[in-house]
Amino acid sequence: MSVRVMLAVNLRKHVPGYDGAAGHSVGMEPGQAVLGVARKLEMPTEVKLIVVDGVGSRWDEVLKGDERCLLPSGRRG
Repeated sequence: MSVRVMLAVNLRKHVPGYDGAAGHSVGMEPGQAVLGVARKLEMPTEVKLIVVDGVGSRWDEVLKGDERCLLPSGRRG
């Protein structure tokens, strides 16, 4: 299973070769939470807003696969 992750400009540096138009596909285990996906990408957990399939979410939301996760903001710098 995989999830499509869309990242804010200031987070894209964490994913080499990130495509701003297509996002990044992340393979995941069944029952993995948003936090697990972010850790797999080595994202800072200071992200203030998490959106899954267009709805506000939390780090502990369990994903089923094929979702679109948006991490639009993060720590500056």
